[in-house]
Amino acid sequence: MELSSAAFRDYAMIPDRYAKDGENVSPPSAWHGVFDEAAELALLCEDPDVPSGTFVHWLVTGIDPHRGGLDTEETQPGSHLHRNGYGEEGWGGPKPPVGHEAHR
Repeated sequence: MELSSAAFRDYAMIPDRYAKDGENVSPPSAWHGVFDEAAELALLCEDPDVPSGTFVHWLVTGIDPHRGGLDTEETQPGSHLHRNGYGEEGWGGPKPPVGHEAHR
């Protein structure tokens, strides 16, 4: 299975539009190569560079595996948005602490 986003390339900076201090909208996503037997997908975006441990930016479960992707800020019937590291439900864009370089 492969997951990608039209908003940015692998290992590239996430555009300000998706940052916590920007519009803070979830980036579009696309996937292919899902096993036919898959019942649902989970989408997890986390930051391993936070000094206190891994920070969850986005966790969505119950995604239809045959849908092929999600548009910006799209939620899907039957899916479930979980709380992110900011304590909010849904996407919480990157915002490294003051003095930190960009995180992965």
